[in-house]
Amino acid sequence: PVPLRNIMWSVVHPTNIKGTIWEVIDDSRVKFDRSSVEKEFASAVKAATGALEKNKSMVPEAPKKVMLLQPDRYKNFELVLNKLKVSPLLIVDAVLSCNEKILTLDFIESLINIAPNEIELQQVTEYPGDKKLLGTPEMFVLETSVVPGYLPRLFALKFSRIYDELIEDLDFRLTSIRELFVSLHSDPKLKKILQYTLALGNYMNGTSN
Repeated sequence: PVPLRNIMWSVVHPTNIKGTIWEVIDDSRVKFDRSSVEKEFASAVKAATGALEKNKSMVPEAPKKVMLLQPDRYKNFELVLNKLKVSPLLIVDAVLSCNEKILTLDFIESLINIAPNEIELQQVTEYPGDKKLLGTPEMFVLETSVVPGYLPRLFALKFSRIYDELIEDLDFRLTSIRELFVSLHSDPKLKKILQYTLALGNYMNGTSN
């Protein structure tokens, strides 16, 4: 037999089948074109690897202002801060005071996207040179480092803004799931789909050794 790709599923032990839909499904009666399955789902031969890495990024020339962050992160910080048009110091004050006029949902999400990670915080706070020479992104990291639990605060603020929407969406989803279960329970097509799925999966897994 042709080796086939395995189907990733959990095996149901025979002792756990009783009372489930699998109790009435017999995949042994399913007929299908085995040659087509073997053609479409044959295991791919792993290609030889080991090519050397190419085009490694070059170290950029040092700008006039001290840039401690990675270039891509530095640019991301700059873009977001320019869009927000609020100084790092005012942002810190708004977060500490939960200023709803400044901290709109979009504003909070933008701050979450540029929340400094531990490495960035360490790079900026432990910089031994003149911090006045730091770029705007680094100054933002420096200012936010004094806020206790900065990122958790942002997530809490975001949650408070979307709480009602989340509850409404959750209620809608639960209602939809209940209706779906009722519909599937009485759908004769489900049994046929599971029957063919089980037959194909058992055949493919059985010919992959």
